[in-house]
Amino acid sequence: MIDSTGNQGQTVKLVSKSDIIAEHKSKSTANEPFTSESHFVYFKREPPCSKPLSSLRRAFLKDLKLGWDSGYHDAVVVLRTIAPPRRFGDALQTVTEDEQGNCIYLRFYGPIAGVHVDHFLPEGSVVAVKAPWCKSNRVHGTAIVVKYLTDFVCLAQGGILYPAKWNLIVPPSAPSASEWFKEEGNCAYKSQKYQTAVVRYTEALNFKPNETLEITIYSNRAQAHLASGAFEAAIADTTFVLSREPQHEKSLYCCAMGHYYMQNYVAAIELLNSLIQAYPSNEIAKKDLQRATQRRREQTTGAYDFAEMLKVSRGPSPQMDVADYIGPVEQRAGGIFATRDISVGELLMCTKAFEFVYSNNSDKGVFFNNHVSGASTLRLSKKIAQKLASNPSFIPSFKKLHPFPSTIAGNISDELVDGRPVIDE
Repeated sequence: MIDSTGNQGQTVKLVSKSDIIAEHKSKSTANEPFTSESHFVYFKREPPCSKPLSSLRRAFLKDLKLGWDSGYHDAVVVLRTIAPPRRFGDALQTVTEDEQGNCIYLRFYGPIAGVHVDHFLPEGSVVAVKAPWCKSNRVHGTAIVVKYLTDFVCLAQGGILYPAKWNLIVPPSAPSASEWFKEEGNCAYKSQKYQTAVVRYTEALNFKPNETLEITIYSNRAQAHLASGAFEAAIADTTFVLSREPQHEKSLYCCAMGHYYMQNYVAAIELLNSLIQAYPSNEIAKKDLQRATQRRREQTTGAYDFAEMLKVSRGPSPQMDVADYIGPVEQRAGGIFATRDISVGELLMCTKAFEFVYSNNSDKGVFFNNHVSGASTLRLSKKIAQKLASNPSFIPSFKKLHPFPSTIAGNISDELVDGRPVIDE
């Protein structure tokens, strides 16, 4: 997929809402692939935007121009999705409109690794896109392209930049706005649309619920964060709940599992013990306490069940649930060095990959900055970016693993912008 470059600097040519939606639906109905080539082109011309939303100037679709050098590096556009998303090769595309009613395709390359197409930005989602970059060609039309995870932000009603004209109408029969948005969040969660659920719960909190409802909403949002892999956010929300209700069952469990997935096994064990003491009939907590205790044993002593690990490894797409163990060695410039005398057969270390993907025969090739590699490498980079953006505490240990080339991890900021690190994937 090669986009034309001869129209750089031209004003974006917009089409009517009815035409762009009809085109989008026709391609979705026909299940027509956007690309039939064995590879697609992926260029990185500019780094991601490192400025917070509050410092960016508002822009509208009618003013945008094609190309990176269009003068919008310090701008932000606010868009609402008006059609279900669909796949675009290794990307995802949807139809959006701005406050003035103009429409354009919105195409994501970066933020969608492992996300089901129906669960990412469903119709009606409102997003802010930083430093909007417009591309156009004869086959696929004009689109704003998002290549970096941190260049777009989902907006919640009642929050910064959210247009009042797009406010959802709370039914008169609803007990309160907070209660209605909470129920909308519950529906999204049950449909596994965790990102939407987080937005709805945030909107419920924006309407200042009473203390009892507030605790429920925070607990529910923590559960959605946990399901989406945002473990640190889950811990933050449950910590708030537990400061009000120290024996809140759902929050004790959710906080424990957040710590578990962050490899903080001591904290997980402590929370699960508190949960079981308060709710002795919670069998799930008992099983997870056994898991956390085994992880802690692995982490401190290197006592692994290698027979079980071998069994798991022989299954389809295996995922190892084990802790990392570092024995009598330390990492220095130039390699790994022993810290004491080592016995024959002694386990020195056992660590699993920070993140991984499984390749398949349908993987396209990626032409990236004049080099060709498998699409699985690109997907791996995206998964790493997602994990780090959702859980910035992983960044220091990740950076120590290896001086990764930019094709794998890019540059990662030490400071957070809009609550996330800026990641040049």
